[in-house]
Amino acid sequence: QGLSRMAASEVEYVIMVLRSLFDLFQEVMMKLWDTVHLFDGSVTKRRLKPSFADMLSYKGAPASAQVISDRFGLPLEISSGYERGCAIFDGLKKIRDNLVHKGSHLPHIYGSVGQFVIALRDNPFPDLGIWEEEERQQNDLMPLLPLIEVLLYRSFAVCNDLALAFQKVGELPAPVTPEMLLFTRGFFTKRLVEAIDSGGRRSQLAPLPILRNN
Repeated sequence: QGLSRMAASEVEYVIMVLRSLFDLFQEVMMKLWDTVHLFDGSVTKRRLKPSFADMLSYKGAPASAQVISDRFGLPLEISSGYERGCAIFDGLKKIRDNLVHKGSHLPHIYGSVGQFVIALRDNPFPDLGIWEEEERQQNDLMPLLPLIEVLLYRSFAVCNDLALAFQKVGELPAPVTPEMLLFTRGFFTKRLVEAIDSGGRRSQLAPLPILRNN
């Protein structure tokens, strides 16, 4: 009934949104960086790149935390956050670029009783232990949702990690609305919180995912 293709379209959309999240976050970081006063006055700040991908590479190669620090005058606390975010960002970027620019598709998603599953051999991320053994089905089929939950959690974690490091190294401008509290809710808020919690728990079982080059 086309459910597998519909599920794949939803997963592709989630991946594209997560990929875009990094660039939107980077734009905020770039604008704040221009106004922050560093506690270490000996550091010479340089303008950050508006693209998250451009922050992570130098002369076509992945940049280490030290290289990022030297290029932009970033304290190592911040540049190390960029380096730690490279693995998850690079995986999302490769999948997104293959979908948008090369017309490729995600591995087949199978409909199962009450859930969607993927074949472990077709998983675009290697098996890094994010699944519990009791979740394994016949023919090495694994539930799809845990993979999405881990990608979600780790994408948010990178942004949170950088934001916290940013606050430790300098003085930010005065708040526009002091003591403001923002509350949000929606139809899927509870499920989103559950997904992040699950992704965090599963992330303790495995290192950061690295996309297979295929």
